[in-house]
Amino acid sequence: MGSFSSLPSGVSFLGCGGSGSTVTNNTATSRTQVTIPWTAPASGAGTTHIKAVFAPSRMGTYYFVTTSLPE
Repeated sequence: MGSFSSLPSGVSFLGCGGSGSTVTNNTATSRTQVTIPWTAPASGAGTTHIKAVFAPSRMGTYYFVTTSLPE
């Protein structure tokens, strides 16, 4: 599964998906980008799937993105 660490200001862990596996923006501040360090799972763990949801505004469309990183 991997894990996130050293979260930047305005980003926090969510309590789902296992410890350190899910993060969210926790401010109302608009962002055009954010960098969050991630440690890949150990060799032999198989394909990793990364999912993201982007909300360009509070009232509107959400964009769901999924990508896979083969081992």
